[in-house]
Amino acid sequence: SASITSITHRLMKGWNPFVASDSTRHLTAFDDVLKQYRDYISSMEAKGTLKHKTAYDYLSRVGTLETYISECHLHISFIYQFDRSFVTDFLDYLIMDKDVSATTRNNYRTWLSTVGTWLVERKYISRNPVEDVHMLRESEKKRDALPKTALARMREYLNNNNKHFLLACMMEYYTLIRPDELRHLKIGNISIADREVTVPAEVAKNHKERQVGLNMKVLDLMLALNTFDSPSQYYI
Repeated sequence: SASITSITHRLMKGWNPFVASDSTRHLTAFDDVLKQYRDYISSMEAKGTLKHKTAYDYLSRVGTLETYISECHLHISFIYQFDRSFVTDFLDYLIMDKDVSATTRNNYRTWLSTVGTWLVERKYISRNPVEDVHMLRESEKKRDALPKTALARMREYLNNNNKHFLLACMMEYYTLIRPDELRHLKIGNISIADREVTVPAEVAKNHKERQVGLNMKVLDLMLALNTFDSPSQYYI
């Protein structure tokens, strides 16, 4: 009969009649919800609530999730299928198939938790399934500072081949301004008289304006590159 055909079709697409659903949103198409999530992240970036780097990272992770579903030939049709098994299988895929580090896997776990919270708040699922998924133990980061000889070679090379990149390196070395903040700074943010650069609130990671002193070596290189001949609204 038509009813049997309809039910069979829904079962093949992933519908589960035994799922306890207290909201019709549980049966919303998985792909539709991902699209809404993408639109939400893009909207938050446009309003300045999310930094471009964060929004780009979140959207990139959505792409990785879709790649996982495609490569593993999963039949994920409805949003209620975003459950603990789905989450743990995806994280195992990252570790075993993509050979990512424990840190990267844990970063994905944290992101998935924010997605789960977003889904719960919008009544797509009743409970965040990521809450019960544990973080992996991470190996301690090992970072060694560049020796003076390496810094000298790098300075010599950049001075001869790319003085603008040398300026960026010197800005990082002498001011400790975060790279993501530095790329948003404009010429008008620099005061030659006060020998300082202002990091605006909308650029700063903590959303608080601050002033940072400039070494004369940095200012001398800027003057040599005619940096201040450009309009103040130009990026450094």
